[in-house]
Amino acid sequence: MAVSCSVVRPGHRYQLLRGLTYGLTLAVAIAIPALHWIKLDIPAGVYYLGGDPAPLLKVVKGLLLFAVASALTILGSTYPFGRMFCGWSCPGGQLARLARWLHHGWGKRHRLLRHPVALAVAFGGALICLNWFTHLSVLWEQGQPGFVGAWRWAAVLTVIFYVEGLWLGFFWCERVCPYGWYLGIMAQDNRLRIAFSDPEEVCGGCAACAKACPVELDPRADDFAADKCLTCGTCLDTCDAIFARRDGTPPLGWAHRMRSAALLAAGGEKRNPPRATGHR
Repeated sequence: MAVSCSVVRPGHRYQLLRGLTYGLTLAVAIAIPALHWIKLDIPAGVYYLGGDPAPLLKVVKGLLLFAVASALTILGSTYPFGRMFCGWSCPGGQLARLARWLHHGWGKRHRLLRHPVALAVAFGGALICLNWFTHLSVLWEQGQPGFVGAWRWAAVLTVIFYVEGLWLGFFWCERVCPYGWYLGIMAQDNRLRIAFSDPEEVCGGCAACAKACPVELDPRADDFAADKCLTCGTCLDTCDAIFARRDGTPPLGWAHRMRSAALLAAGGEKRNPPRATGHR
């Protein structure tokens, strides 16, 4: 029998961890050009590699090597962790979360504030991108070469990020992002996944976990699409917040697919088997 649930906000365990990983991603994206490890100052015609000026071709090779290494790392993480990069580190994924929050996390009185917040975040993202290709000081000194071009690119990127952050949400991830294309074409069989196990029948059927999911999945469903799950832990945080006020062990947790298959072969539950490792 379904019961109502007064808890509408998820807990903060995985939210804090996601914040840390996303902050680390941003720090790397800012530090590499800021410290001139890789930077193309196109208006000034000066290029940097390893902190020192270098020929353009050498810097471009370094940038491509960094891009390829990053892509291989991301693709390599898909097999063991699924879409965890999308849920934990990808700036596009964070913008999609921002879109969800701006649309559903604000009261009616404050909805007009969505636009300045989205614009501020979008402009910050534009500055991070521009920092790879010019010194940001060019934006504040009108006489410098590239002043007009830098502001044009800042405007274009701000509009793109604003539209994504306020309107597109996870549509961007699924239909525009090349990594989303890859995941949509290639069948993913990730090892780590969310599992639902309720032998004690403590789940009240409030569906708070499904409502909290950023990609609108129901981790309790028999047809739960693990290949679309971001393994972000939002549903786990929500379940934890509910059971902090109720008796019983939260029925949602992490599971390892190989362990799950072994349990099923041994005659375990037909639905998601018990967690291989608890998240509490």
